[in-house]
Amino acid sequence: MNGLIFRGVFLYQLVAVLADFKIESQFKNQLLNDYDPSARPIRNSKQPIDVSIQLLLRQIVDLDEKNQILVSAMLIRLVWTDEQLVWSNTANSSKLPKRIILPYQRVWTPDLYIYNNVASSKSNQGFLNVNGSQVLIHENGVVHWNLPITVQSSCLVDVLYFPFDHQVCEIQIASWTYDEAQLKLHVEVSLQTN
Repeated sequence: MNGLIFRGVFLYQLVAVLADFKIESQFKNQLLNDYDPSARPIRNSKQPIDVSIQLLLRQIVDLDEKNQILVSAMLIRLVWTDEQLVWSNTANSSKLPKRIILPYQRVWTPDLYIYNNVASSKSNQGFLNVNGSQVLIHENGVVHWNLPITVQSSCLVDVLYFPFDHQVCEIQIASWTYDEAQLKLHVEVSLQTN
């Protein structure tokens, strides 16, 4: 008898999970219907889209003094609001998920580029995109995109006072195509390391 009750509860939970999956899948398709990932997701086209960026250093992999190259592993966190992906004000919002996860290619993402990148130009490594990465979208349209990357950037190394030298290496990130009237980057300062 207990086995039948367990099977009944298990089947009920399985049906509920499958129903939730179907609802979420249908919701994502409906949300992205007529959505153009190449268009800036802002209602007033005369306003810039504000993108917050935070760089978290995970590891200094290498500092090549001879070739003036810094290799660093980092997490880049990007946050912006996509005004086309808001569902918190809809009639059924209480029945809808509070947040969803999508592959980054399905929504607008800032076309950020590391301008002092020294990686092979054939590999397209200067652009901030990671195959397989996903975005987290909240019901109010706030999008979070976390990118774990390894950066090879130029760094002017001065070893005059070695071994007591102090190096400062910059990573120069900006939009490849948008100017400041269209996309405004806000750097979030963080001393965290992962």
